[in-house]
Amino acid sequence: MFLHGEEWFENAGDYLQYKLFMRRADPNFVLRANGQPDVSCRLSLGFVTRSSAQLRELEGIIPAAEYAKMAKGVAYTLHPVNGKQGYVWKVRDSVTVTRE
Repeated sequence: MFLHGEEWFENAGDYLQYKLFMRRADPNFVLRANGQPDVSCRLSLGFVTRSSAQLRELEGIIPAAEYAKMAKGVAYTLHPVNGKQGYVWKVRDSVTVTRE
């Protein structure tokens, strides 16, 4: 899956601003849905950016065993673990992932 990054600083080294943050921040996230077991996922260091097109996509990976736990047709909300102090991911409440 790809997650869109909203934040972008014009004077922060172009695409390197995400690379530096991603290397320092906790890459772990959890997908949650009512009545369903939590599903672990994580960011890889893969990303695509093109500032002129507002393209800022970060690659997220759901391991096969975790994906198998997801109920089909159920919207899971995305929650960062944020286990590294000083480097915090923020996710809008409306971000969901659904297995078809």
